[in-house]
Amino acid sequence: MANNRKLEESKKDMNFFSEFGGSGGQVGSYMSMILIIFLGFIVIGVMVYGVFFLQAVSIRNDIDTLNAQMQSPEYQQKLQNYATLNETLNVLNREYYDITYLYASIEAKDTVDSTYMDAIAKNLPKDVILTNFTYSAGKILLQGSSLTNTAPLDLIASLTEESLFSRVEIDAIDQISSDKDALDLDYVFVYKYDFAITCYVNTSYTVSFKRMVDDVTSEALAPIDITEYAIGDTYSEKGISTFTTLDNKTYTLARVLVDKVAVSSEKLNAILAADSIEGIVTSDVTIELFYVPQVATTEVTK
Repeated sequence: MANNRKLEESKKDMNFFSEFGGSGGQVGSYMSMILIIFLGFIVIGVMVYGVFFLQAVSIRNDIDTLNAQMQSPEYQQKLQNYATLNETLNVLNREYYDITYLYASIEAKDTVDSTYMDAIAKNLPKDVILTNFTYSAGKILLQGSSLTNTAPLDLIASLTEESLFSRVEIDAIDQISSDKDALDLDYVFVYKYDFAITCYVNTSYTVSFKRMVDDVTSEALAPIDITEYAIGDTYSEKGISTFTTLDNKTYTLARVLVDKVAVSSEKLNAILAADSIEGIVTSDVTIELFYVPQVATTEVTK
């Protein structure tokens, strides 16, 4: 009886150690799997780091090679050649601008054909004399005197019929005052009216824009811009308050001259506000735009 009890207790002990050994084996297999996964992450991390490290080394080598090339005498010579070439191009551009300005000035030196003078002489009424005849910018200005205030209008009608002039306008008909110089007394007694007539020779005129630096050099910033307009048309140039050159230098409009006459400060302010200039074409017009270098502004942060 006692032997049977000992045998049963021995079986129970064996079952206990068997169950404990089985659970211990499962835990061991889990730990092995975790260790393998951990080692896999380590291997992947080392591989990724190696790839980035090799890339960094390659980039660093490329940078070192590029720096060495940039510091080499050959590269420095190329940089010097580029700077010299760029300066040469700037000089050539300025010379080209100057040539275009000179060519435009030569083209503007026009003269009147004798046909117009012959037509005026042929149609001059007997009670009219001419005291002055001038030609400028495609216009003939006639100044003279007449016995009646209608004689100048008759002259205009006759000149218009000739079809030589694009337009003929009366500028003034004024009665001669009695306080003329004593030497002109006979003139006062015979002729009663002074007049001025403008005869437009051309049917179209040019408007020229010059952009220059406002200093003693008057260096040209761009080629002269010449546009032809029909008489009576409106010309307009926009975007003139600032100007950027080919080398990305920005200038601000400081002065404007129209046919060598500076516009007033009020007119200049209006031009800057509108960022444009316009007018009516009645003759050849030359507009000179003078610029000063734009001053860079920096924002102050608190």
